[in-house]
Amino acid sequence: MDKELSKITDNRTVSGQKYHAKKASIQTASGLLVTPLNITKDQVRTTDIIHSLCTKCRFTGHTSDFSGAGAGFYSVGQHSVLVSIVAQHLSIERGLPLFKVLYNAAWGLFHDSDEAYLPDFPTPLKVLPLFAPLRKAGIRARNAAMDHLELGRDEPPIVKEADRILLVTEKRDLMLPCETWSIVYKDKPRDEKIVPMNPDEAHEFFVARYRTIFGELPKS
Repeated sequence: MDKELSKITDNRTVSGQKYHAKKASIQTASGLLVTPLNITKDQVRTTDIIHSLCTKCRFTGHTSDFSGAGAGFYSVGQHSVLVSIVAQHLSIERGLPLFKVLYNAAWGLFHDSDEAYLPDFPTPLKVLPLFAPLRKAGIRARNAAMDHLELGRDEPPIVKEADRILLVTEKRDLMLPCETWSIVYKDKPRDEKIVPMNPDEAHEFFVARYRTIFGELPKS
């Protein structure tokens, strides 16, 4: 357990209940109690990750559907599937062997798996020293998920690139114009326009993508 994190979270009492960083737990959709700040691969369930990511909105909820078809809910789950697809396309374009194409697609699908157990802080806040302990906790949570999925812990460069491409595509399709973005991010958005899915649609989208890469979805 990180010492900085322990200083912030150890020995806290709220409404008469004592909380400790290593023992503070949450209940997942499967009914399992997990300790997000001290999570291990044995506490990770693939179905929990999928459920959580597909019901959690990107950009702190500040997305819009400019077609007027819906409220503009856009999940981390839908984003993850699109990152997986783009990572696969990039891998094929660069002539990578099939096992590497599938590996990058699999990693892209679960690159935000830590968000199934911890809040997603906007990047401009996440990089600040104040949030360093939570940033480290996020790394530990993603490592646990990758261990559970039997994927390596190091994010492939192509997945990072795909994530950036999706970021600028999401900005174009789901948010109002903002000059700062064009200064910070130089990646070209993908041609295909993003149509936001509701949580149920995103869940089906995610499970279908999982089956394409891994096969049948496990019960855990």
